[in-house]
Amino acid sequence: MYAPLAYLLKFLSLIMTGKRNLEFIFVGGILLGGFIAVNLLSNGQPIQVNPKLQTELATYGITNYNSFVPSDLLPGHHYLA
Repeated sequence: MYAPLAYLLKFLSLIMTGKRNLEFIFVGGILLGGFIAVNLLSNGQPIQVNPKLQTELATYGITNYNSFVPSDLLPGHHYLA
């Protein structure tokens, strides 16, 4: 249970000593890319879904189209309501 935490602390200590800079840049790039995708590339408009596709997805119980991944597909979505 504590192995990931120990590995993270070891990794952070290696970053502070100047080793593994390439991995730090890689992880930083992933975080920066995620920030840009969420904040700068989203327009806030609802996602438009073809009416035929909506009726077919409704047969599977998917009715929420507020995000790219419908919350109906995520486990535990009923806890978030």
